[in-house]
Parts: sequence; structure tokens; C-alpha cells
Amino acid sequence: MPELCRFHGAIIQIFPRDHPPAHFHVRHAGGRARVTISDAQVVRGSLPPNIQRLVLEWARVRRGELETAWERIQRGQVPDKIAPLD
Repeated sequence: MPELCRFHGAIIQIFPRDHPPAHFHVRHAGGRARVTISDAQVVRGSLPPNIQRLVLEWARVRRGELETAWERIQRGQVPDKIAPLD
């Protein structure tokens, strides 16, 4: 389970051979969530509101990098780390 990024206690991962649509998983002490890459929407789970806001903003800014990471992981390749918000 490659860790793509970590910030404000949130850990962002994409699992190999996961099902479409392209999405990532977020773990945080306050909860867990699954977020779609194409539109940065929480489709399962929940996070504290302040962490969710940061994660969704990060996902919108890093969408291209997330799409590339999803494709690489689904092909069995190691993705690049993705920077947190500036």
C-alpha cells in the first residue's frame, strides 16, 4: 500500500489492484475516507472537517499527480511521492 503523502496527520494511500473509479484512501486519527481523484469527492467514510477540507484542496491541486500515481500503481509500478500543500 504505497503512501503517497502525509500532512497534518493525514496519510494518503492508493492500493494496488483497487477497483475503479480512480480513488485514494485517507487515514487520520479522526477517521478514514475514500476520495475520488476525478472530482475530489468523499465517497466513503469521514474525516474531521478541517482535515477533510485540506485533503480535498490537496486533491484538487495534485489531481494530475494522483492520476499518474493511480495508473502506475495499477500497473504494479512504484509511484512518486506527492508533495503536501504549499
